[in-house]
Amino acid sequence: MYKILFLVLFFLTTFLSFGQRRPNSLRLSGTVLGYTYDDSKGLFNRNKTREVEGSVPSVWMKILNKDGDRIDKTTTSGGGDFSLNLELGQRYTLIYGKADYGTSAFQVDLNNVKPDLSKVGLVLKNIELILNSFKTDKPQDNGEVFGVISFDNKKEEFIFKPAVFDKKNKLFKDDADNTPFNLMFNSLGKNKSINKVENIETKSDTQRAYIDVAEIDTTSANTNLNSPIDIN
Repeated sequence: MYKILFLVLFFLTTFLSFGQRRPNSLRLSGTVLGYTYDDSKGLFNRNKTREVEGSVPSVWMKILNKDGDRIDKTTTSGGGDFSLNLELGQRYTLIYGKADYGTSAFQVDLNNVKPDLSKVGLVLKNIELILNSFKTDKPQDNGEVFGVISFDNKKEEFIFKPAVFDKKNKLFKDDADNTPFNLMFNSLGKNKSINKVENIETKSDTQRAYIDVAEIDTTSANTNLNSPIDIN
């Protein structure tokens, strides 16, 4: 009885681990956070604040194709979480916002992913996005793309290239202080090894492991798992 339960749990753990991936697809999941940032005040002004509010529920998210046509939409959960599946071989724009917040956008370039990774699929998880609850006139808070995520086949990892805004249109005086940039860099850093071929268990391996264990169990029963770019 206990052995059968163990084998079932082993199979479910192994299968669900692989189940995050879909062939020729990126499974992108994460959380949208909120903060308040007033760019009109000087960098060292004592009244200047950057207050992080935690996760934001009911944020709308739109997925556009390279032609600007909406192909999908979703809304964050009560905990601010979201999950998307994007087909490889395309470039997408993800726009997200909420009433009383700004609107943000970034692109995901899934062109030219090498075949051995395409066939098992890619994963990005625990990605942290953020929305400003202070109304500004800066492009970054008004739906203009703030950067591009793409896949580096040589390193077998996702990289982020922030957009270049001129001095007048910068939300942050120094890019090193740019909260959305930093969150994206940190999020991808945490996913650094998740898509390396050597770390991915293929479906055939999963099935083989299950079959092997099942056969053992049957026998036993009978006998008693960045460099900046310009977006224009």
